[in-house]
Amino acid sequence: SLLPEEAPALPGWELAGSSRLCSAVGADYYDFSSDDGRLLLALGDVAGKGLAAALLMASLRAAVRALWREADPLPRVVARVNENLLQTVPPNRFATLFLARADTATGEVRWVNAGHAGPLVARSDGRHEVLEATGTILGAFADASWEEGRTTLGPGDVLVLLSDGVMEAARAAASDLGPERLAAVGRVSGGGSASVLLAALQAAAEESLGGARRADDHTVVVLRRQP
Repeated sequence: SLLPEEAPALPGWELAGSSRLCSAVGADYYDFSSDDGRLLLALGDVAGKGLAAALLMASLRAAVRALWREADPLPRVVARVNENLLQTVPPNRFATLFLARADTATGEVRWVNAGHAGPLVARSDGRHEVLEATGTILGAFADASWEEGRTTLGPGDVLVLLSDGVMEAARAAASDLGPERLAAVGRVSGGGSASVLLAALQAAAEESLGGARRADDHTVVVLRRQP
């Protein structure tokens, strides 16, 4: 119930997200909102499962929502989210977070990756770019700092965000769900909408399990700039 009910309407853009839980409550979350020509986008993952992890996920979501519209640069926003989590997260818990602001007019995306499995930009010309971590996990270190990354989504380019559970399932099954495979899925589905690409990525994640039950939540978010 904490996840978005629908994606905001963005002229020239398509956005879709989904989270498939492995139990009654989830520890993944994604969120997005439009704000005066900007798209605010987040995907977070709290370590662990069950109600305790879900409650910490709710705290992470609330902290991000309280801060992401402010004028502070994203590294400062993430630092303040970290300060909030340090007051609520027990020593054996932590979270990862990808937080981005996209300018829907220019396609510029400013982002911070706090220890999250690398999001992928699949270019319309077949190239791809992994948005590697720009700092450590949240809720663990009081003196941590983060850097801001920048990229630009051109017409036909796609940003794919995955939760750690998707990547861990593929590794456990010795399945190839790395950047090249994800970019290939994007190329095959390149003529479709963000929702079509989302469904293709979910199918690839399920295929990597080989019929096994999900051991962790699977969350996918797709942002596509229309050609």
